[in-house]
Formats: sequence, structure tokens, C-alpha cells
Amino acid sequence: MSMQDKEEKEELQKKEVIEEKRQSGLGISSMVLSIIAIVISFAPFINIIILPLAIISIVFALLTIIRRSVKKSFAIAGLILSIIAIIVAFSMTLFAIRMMEKSGRELERIAKESE
Repeated sequence: MSMQDKEEKEELQKKEVIEEKRQSGLGISSMVLSIIAIVISFAPFINIIILPLAIISIVFALLTIIRRSVKKSFAIAGLILSIIAIIVAFSMTLFAIRMMEKSGRELERIAKESE
């Protein structure tokens, strides 16, 4: 191998390392949106607004994961948090609905007893 070939090979390797260490803006956006979604997901009935945020976060995360030259850590964390936020939001809403149904039945029972 000639000296020039070795230099070109080293330069190419350095370039690949530099490109690989770059953080993706979409990955960071995914993480930020998923954090917002997970915080709001604990509020019953209001948490429905997180669905578009979580879906956008999932799309950003998947786009980042598909790309080769960027770090994927924020995108993976954003994807996982968005999925958890959706599950928590639906669980909290179902829990609140069940509690409202139980309290309604209890109020009916109390009203019948007082007659």
C-alpha cells in the first residue's frame, strides 16, 4: 500500500467516527416530545391530548433509527417513553371512568336508602 492510500484510509475512518458521533435533531425532538407526553399522561381526561405528541415522537424516533450516521440513544428512549405514555394515558382514563361509574352507583344506592 502506498502512503497516499494509507492517508486516505485513515481520513475516511476519522470521517466515519465523526459522523457516527453526531446527535440527531429528530432524536432529541422525539425525546423532548415523549417527556412532555409522559408527564401529561398521568392527568385523566386531559391526557388524550398526548396522543398526537406521542405519535409524532414515535415517527421522529423511527426516522432517526432508520438513519445510519447518527446516534440513536435519544430516539430509542423517545420511542419507549412515547409507548409508555400512550399506555399510561389509556390506563388512567379507564381507571377514572371506572371510578366515576362506581361513585355514580354508590350515589344511587345512598339516594335509594334515604327515601
